[in-house]
Amino acid sequence: MSLVAADLAMGWLRWRSPSASQVIEGQALVLVTHGEVHDECLAREHITRDEILEAARAVGLTRMTQIRFAVLESDGQISVIARRAPRFRPRA
Repeated sequence: MSLVAADLAMGWLRWRSPSASQVIEGQALVLVTHGEVHDECLAREHITRDEILEAARAVGLTRMTQIRFAVLESDGQISVIARRAPRFRPRA
């Protein structure tokens, strides 16, 4: 019964206070921006470059420079957004 009460209390607190919700649920953290790795974020979250590259391979990328953003989600997953390939424009 006490677990149910604790869950209800946490749910009410998250609903009532956005700042408490961020503390309870956490927030996303950007690990890579335009191919540049934020080493201080990796160290703080105990994440390796290999873990980022593993998430990148899941979306078909093989190099860090191909990553536009890599984000550590509040649930612990790493989301990767690919950079767009430069478009070829013929000269007129």
